[in-house]
Amino acid sequence: LPLTALPDPVILGTIVGSEGASLGDVAVPNTATLLNNALLTTGPQGKALVDFSPAGRATLMENTSVRFRREAGRLVAEISSGEIVVETGHSQDPAVLAPRYKITPAKRDKTIYYVALMPDRSTVVAAQHGGVAITGTQSGQAYILPQGQYASIPASASRVPRSPLPPKPKASTGTWHIGSLSHAASIGLTGALG
Repeated sequence: LPLTALPDPVILGTIVGSEGASLGDVAVPNTATLLNNALLTTGPQGKALVDFSPAGRATLMENTSVRFRREAGRLVAEISSGEIVVETGHSQDPAVLAPRYKITPAKRDKTIYYVALMPDRSTVVAAQHGGVAITGTQSGQAYILPQGQYASIPASASRVPRSPLPPKPKASTGTWHIGSLSHAASIGLTGALG
């Protein structure tokens, strides 16, 4: 349907580049408008770059499925499979919602972070620039992942560990594994946004 035929469409952002992507069941041309509650998916070798000016932008990597919506005034990207790289400006939007965790910038600063929902339903979060908060959706407890760190969270993890003070790189915390990002991985996350 054209935008004019929809009742008061809520525009969340613009898909500014895509390859092998679709909105619902419709293939996305190189650019498109992203409306509230839109399901954006990418296939094998697919990719999509979404601009949420001025809030930030996100890149969906191949074989990824994300629903974008406004929730309590906040932009949320709910990932059901695949990988997403998010860059925020001086806001904390967009937040990424994985099945058991909400991932947000820890502060209202420029932040670049990565979230992957693996086939075994484990979650991987990496903080390339700025720290991120990983909050359990059931408990409300948050773990602050510092810049340059990643967390690998098994699907069987039962709780959110306490944030280490000071951070302990490469330490195992409960069932989570916390480690340092390599230089190559850090550059790869930045490149994904290009």
